[in-house]
Order: sequence, then structure tokens, then C-alpha cells
Amino acid sequence: MEDLSLSQEFFLLSLNEKGKISSINTDLNVCVVASALFELSLRNIVKIEDKKTEVIEELPQDMEYLLSFYKYLKEKVRKINNIISDYTQSFSGKKIYNLYYDLGQSLYKNNIVDFKEKGKLDSMDIFIPKKSIVENIINEIKKELLGSEKLDVKTVVLTNLLDKSHQLKQYFSSYEKKDLKNRLKEIKNSEENKMIQDMLSYIDFLTTVIFVPYMS
Repeated sequence: MEDLSLSQEFFLLSLNEKGKISSINTDLNVCVVASALFELSLRNIVKIEDKKTEVIEELPQDMEYLLSFYKYLKEKVRKINNIISDYTQSFSGKKIYNLYYDLGQSLYKNNIVDFKEKGKLDSMDIFIPKKSIVENIINEIKKELLGSEKLDVKTVVLTNLLDKSHQLKQYFSSYEKKDLKNRLKEIKNSEENKMIQDMLSYIDFLTTVIFVPYMS
């Protein structure tokens, strides 16, 4: 099994036991899009500046699951809030469902989920996560953020997105959830983790911009 990327891991953890994305948790949908955007930024493929995005590099072959999203971003410089709006508030939902499908298929090809085509009452195809792999990701978060293992930027960002999308409670006890939140604050304020500190501050800024239209 290949190592999973930020957007792949977040999408996998966002799937319920039936292989669907919650239609009630709208913040979750926003964070799936955000995870793809942050991944492209971390890989230096997209530059995010002044609340706008600009494609600066070609998409690597190993990231083809983000091709439709990449092509959309490459069309022109876009404002972050417009990207989120286009993907989460469209009447047809075509863009967000295409992103879900691409991420889901990339996981299916790696034998990480089971695939089932959508039925007449389903809005998207079904990708049932394999519990052992989900557990491995959660255990890695615990080792890095609650244990003594070296911190990885992807893991910290992933945990932050789980927090922003109100999903920590699905995978962690109330005590662990509290400790994770405190740990994120600690990392953000620690000069020993300058790169991660900068990334968390950057993500806080971006998610504030992203969530503003949905909080009013």
C-alpha cells in the first residue's frame, strides 16, 4: 500500500461506515476541499497569497486524483471563498462529487476502501473504508500528537482539519480530544516547531476565510 496523502487521509476519515459523506455536516464538505487545496500548497504546486490561489507548478503523476481540482484552479487566479462556494454551494454538486469520486477511486485502487456504485437514492458512489487502515491513521495521530514521535506537518494539518470539521469525537475519547486541542495550541505557540507553527497559523487564517460565508 502506498503512503496516503493529506486529502486522501482526510477523505477516508470523513467517510462513515456506510461509505458516504455526511450531508448534514457542511463543514466537512468544506474541509475536504480545503484538504486538497492545502495539499497542493504543501507540495508547492499552488501558491496561496492574499486570499487568492495561483497554480505555479505542473501536477505530478502521483497526484492525478486531484487532476479535476487542479485543472479548475489552473484556469485563473481564484479567491479562496469563491473556490469553496463553487465546490460546496453549487446546485448540481458536480464539482464536489467529482472530487469525491477521484479521491475515492484512488483509495479503491490501493485496496483501502471497497467500492459500490451509487443507487437511485444515493447522491454519490459508495466507498466503504477498511477499519484497519483507518485505525492505523488514528494511531499515528496519537503517536505523534499525544506521544513522543517526531511531528509530521501532514499529521498536524490532518488533525486540525478533523477538528475544524467536528470529527475528532468520532475517533478519540473526550480526554484525547481535549489533549489534542491543547497539543495543537502548544505546537502553534512553540518556537521549536517553527515550520509547523507557521503552517497552523496559515491554516487558521485560511479556514477563517473559508468559514466566514457559512457562519453568517
